[in-house]
Amino acid sequence: MNETPPEAPPEAQAEPRYSRRELVTFATQMSRMALAKSLGQTTAYGGARDYDTVLGYPKDIAFGDYLQRYERQDIAGPIVDLPAQDSYKRPPRIMDGEKPDTPFCEAWNELETGQRVWSKLSRADKLSGIGEFGILVIGLKDGQPLGAPVEVKLTGPDDVLYLRPYSQGKTKITTYEDDTQSKRYGLPVIYEIKPKDEGDWVKIHWMRVLHLAEDKGSSEIFGTPRLQRVYNRLDDLMKLVGGTAEATWLNMRPGTLMTNREGYDVGKMTDADVEDQIERYAHDPLRFLWLQGADAQQIGAAEVMDPSNPFNVCLQLISAASGIPQRVLVGSAQGELAAAEWDFKQWAGEIRYRQTNYVEPEIVRPFVDRMIEFGVLPEPADEYHFGELDKGGTWHWPPLIDMTEGELAEIMQRRAGAVAQLAGIETGERITDAEIRDLMGLPVELDADIAVNAAARIARDNYAAGSLADVVYREYLRGELETLK
Repeated sequence: MNETPPEAPPEAQAEPRYSRRELVTFATQMSRMALAKSLGQTTAYGGARDYDTVLGYPKDIAFGDYLQRYERQDIAGPIVDLPAQDSYKRPPRIMDGEKPDTPFCEAWNELETGQRVWSKLSRADKLSGIGEFGILVIGLKDGQPLGAPVEVKLTGPDDVLYLRPYSQGKTKITTYEDDTQSKRYGLPVIYEIKPKDEGDWVKIHWMRVLHLAEDKGSSEIFGTPRLQRVYNRLDDLMKLVGGTAEATWLNMRPGTLMTNREGYDVGKMTDADVEDQIERYAHDPLRFLWLQGADAQQIGAAEVMDPSNPFNVCLQLISAASGIPQRVLVGSAQGELAAAEWDFKQWAGEIRYRQTNYVEPEIVRPFVDRMIEFGVLPEPADEYHFGELDKGGTWHWPPLIDMTEGELAEIMQRRAGAVAQLAGIETGERITDAEIRDLMGLPVELDADIAVNAAARIARDNYAAGSLADVVYREYLRGELETLK
C-alpha cells in the first residue's frame, strides 16, 4: 500500500527566486568548474590511460627542473627573461609631485646611480620568474646582523651597501608570522640564503628583503613560474627538435646490409676485422670499406626530416600560454615585417600593462617605501610618481616603443572588445566583477558595470587614450559614465 507523502510546508513549496546576477554568476561558476575539471583530467578509459605517462610529461615539477630548462633550453630563457628585461628597458624618472629636482628626487638619483637600482630590480625580476618567488637582499650600514630587524634610522643613500638578487633555489623561508593580529600575518619573517654553493645558509630578516612573486593568485608569497604553463610544450619541442636531428642524422646515412658471397673464403680476416671495417665505415669521413668476400647493399634512401609544421604548432601554443607574441619570442623572417611590427606594438602594450599592474605597485614602490622608512631617502614633499604626466592626468612610464594615438587606440579597442565580449555585452554571459577589474587593471572599488559599459564605449567609438584602465577610471572619477549605466 502506497503512502501519500506529507505535504511540504508552504515556505518549502514556494519557488525560489533568484536575481539575474545570481543566476549568471552561478552558471558561470559551474561552467568554469567543469572546464577546470576537464583541463585537469589527465586520464581516460577509467584511468587505464594516463596521458602524462604515455606522453612522457612529468607529474611534479621542482625548481631544479625549471632552472635546468632556463639554463639549457634555447626558448625557455627568453620566456623567463623577456618580461623582466623589457619592463625595465626604459626606466622612468621619479617625480616629487610634478617636480623632478627636490631633495627626495636627488637622493633617489644618487641611490639609483650608486647601486644601479633598475638593473638589480630587473635581475631580481628575472630570477623570481624561474620559480615561485625570488628576493632582493638589501645590505645596510646599520651595524646589525642580517637576521636582525632594522631599528636604526639611516642617513642617506650611502648607507645602502649592496643589493643582491637571489632565486628560489638559493632561498628558503624558515619562519612565518603567526600573529593573527599582525598586518603581516602569514608572511615570511625569516629567510635563509646561500651566497656560496659550498657555504652555509645565512639568516635574513624580512625587513632586509624585497620579496618578488608574479601571478600569485590566492597566495601572497608564491607566484606562478613563467615556464609552468608551457612546460609540456617545452618537452614537446625538445623531443621534436632533438628527435628530428637524430632521425635526420640516421636517415641521411641509410643502413647497410652485409652478406657473405657464396663459397668465398675470407682468409685471414677474423670477425673482429670485419667489425672494425664496418665501424670505420660508419664513422670515418672517407667512407671507405674493404671487406673480403662480402657484398654491401644499401637499405632505404637518404632523407632529411622537416619539423617545421609541428614546430610551429608548439610555438603558437607556447606564445599563447606565455603571452609573448611569436615573432617577439623568436624573431621574424623576411617578408613578415608588417606582422612583426604589429606583434612588437602589441608586446609593448603588454609590457605597459605589466609595468602598471605589477612592476610599479609590487616591486618598485615597495622598494622606495622601504628606503623612505629606513631613512635612506627623505620624505617626499608631495606624493611621488614615476614617469611622465599625460594630458589626461595619468602617469606613465616611457613606452617600450613609440606609438601614435591611432595605434594605441587600436590596441585598446581590441582589449576593450575582449572585455566587453567576456563581460556579456555580446555573449549573454559575464565573468565575475573581480575578474573584469583585474583584466582591465582597475581598482577593486570600481563597480564592474561601469567598467563593462566603458569597455563597450571604447570598443565602439574608437576612443583614444594611453590605456583602457586609465580611460575607464578617469571617466569614472569625472562622473561621465553615469549615463551609460
